Amino acid sequence: LYGNPMPAQNISFSHYEPDAFDIVINEIMADPSPVVLLPEYEYVELYNTIDLPINLKSYILQIGTSKKTFGDVIIGPKGYLILCHDAAKALFEPYGNTYSFSSFSISNTGVNISLINPIGAIISFAEFSDTWYNSSFKADGGWSVEQIDPLNPCLGKYNWTASVDNKGGTPGALN
Repeated sequence: LYGNPMPAQNISFSHYEPDAFDIVINEIMADPSPVVLLPEYEYVELYNTIDLPINLKSYILQIGTSKKTFGDVIIGPKGYLILCHDAAKALFEPYGNTYSFSSFSISNTGVNISLINPIGAIISFAEFSDTWYNSSFKADGGWSVEQIDPLNPCLGKYNWTASVDNKGGTPGALN
């Protein structure tokens, strides 16, 4: 109508709906005190196991009975996303991609954590327990529990152990 014709174009695009375990709950800091070397805040780390970026808009993070809905946030291919309380966001940003919620709490002794897509399907879950530390010293605080093999999440508690990193955890990085 305005005399601005566009020549014929071919534009490639793809659409992908994430399947179960395309994103996994990969690290949990439930008891950050006493501090080792990380910020004194709880966090959960997600890991994208595939070679495509995934937008988590309208996904739900459920910790126990508490449900938190994601805004527009992308977790890159083979990338990490650190989830924490709003007050901790700036402290975790140096460790990598970070997303925060106005409330965020993880029971020290254990809780079920799930990542649920917008249509209600579970993408990842962890039935976290303080026995996952496999160390009474580290279970007393300051250390995260990390997934040993993020590509084999169905092993449950046998695929988790306390971090061996001298900071007390590896948010935003390879476990």
